[in-house]
Amino acid sequence: MNKKMKDILAKMTAKMDEVKAAPAGKAEGLLAEYDEMKKEYDVAKSAFEAEKALAAMAAETTPAPVQAEEKKPTTDEMVALQVKALLRPLQYASNKDLSDTVNADGGYTVPVDALTAINKYKEAYANLSSEVTTEKVSTRTGTRVFQKRGTPGAFSKLTANGMGYQASASDPESNKVDNPEFEQLAYSIEDYAGFMPVPNNLINDSDANITNVVYEWLGKAAADTDNAEILGLLGQTGAAGMGTGWEDLKTLDGIKKAVNVTLGQAFAGTAKIYTNDDGAQYLAELKEKSDSNKPLLTPVITDPAKAQLSVGFRTLPVVVLPNEILKSIAATASAGGKIPMIIGDLKEAIVKFDRQDLAIDASNVATVGKSNAFAKNMTLFRGIMRADYVIRDANAVVKGYIGTPKLSA
Repeated sequence: MNKKMKDILAKMTAKMDEVKAAPAGKAEGLLAEYDEMKKEYDVAKSAFEAEKALAAMAAETTPAPVQAEEKKPTTDEMVALQVKALLRPLQYASNKDLSDTVNADGGYTVPVDALTAINKYKEAYANLSSEVTTEKVSTRTGTRVFQKRGTPGAFSKLTANGMGYQASASDPESNKVDNPEFEQLAYSIEDYAGFMPVPNNLINDSDANITNVVYEWLGKAAADTDNAEILGLLGQTGAAGMGTGWEDLKTLDGIKKAVNVTLGQAFAGTAKIYTNDDGAQYLAELKEKSDSNKPLLTPVITDPAKAQLSVGFRTLPVVVLPNEILKSIAATASAGGKIPMIIGDLKEAIVKFDRQDLAIDASNVATVGKSNAFAKNMTLFRGIMRADYVIRDANAVVKGYIGTPKLSA
């Protein structure tokens, strides 16, 4: 190695020291300078080796003792030795080996698999608004006219004097039939609203579309509103208890009576059973009282994801809601539990008068209470829906439950 090569190699060593000490953004440029130096070194090496080759050719004409030349390291070997020398202080500074599990010993250099895409857990959810009647309205208040249930009575036979009318409707001489009666169903639209503050830095810096997440979340809040209002009309107050009018069905026979007698023929073709996960388990355990021991709860042939229950000579669709939405009353040491079994035609029982579907607005200058969007650099998302939920026909549904034994003390 001649002096020129030694000088270039010294510069390469110094440049490698700069690379080691430089921040990440500057190291790339320094490495480019190092590469140029290496090219210069390679040229110098080639010239040095060419000179030696010429000298050897000239020496062939003048024989002389030839000494074995010391093997010189290649350029790649020199670079490897330099890198090893640079890493040696790190390796032995604390008398420990490098490690990919200890941050200070090299773990910081190992990439981390950190995905910022928002994943969602699978969950069961339902919106009862699809089970009731929904009527779009364009005014805040209104009424609907319904004819009351009743019968006009049978015709009477004509007498020789023709048709007659007596003071008593039961008088056989009267041919008058009973009048139909009417009643009004009124609605009054209420406003339902909620808001959600979101920092602007989160919206701007997140890899995920936070705005879409908020919109979906507020949509779920609207469904929660539907469920709460509909179940509230039925007197289902969740784990705290059931309201008035709930009937203890006791067994499958109680369900049959609710269908065949309480609801009767008017709702025989449209009735459903609404229950929760606990109720689905209870129904799944019911068997035919015969040698076949056949389950009474079976899948719908055309849609296996849905279930139906054999109730005597009838088969009713079963709608299973999550326990989180339609709650059971848990058994305690002093009282038994209750599993809800709502039976009937909810489309006849309840009507939702919908004045305005869910509307979502966003503002970065609005103020709600102590939440000042402009001062706190955030965006306020507001969801509003306008509706009224009304019992249309209380006779169209039976609010029942299956009792479970109390817990042993």
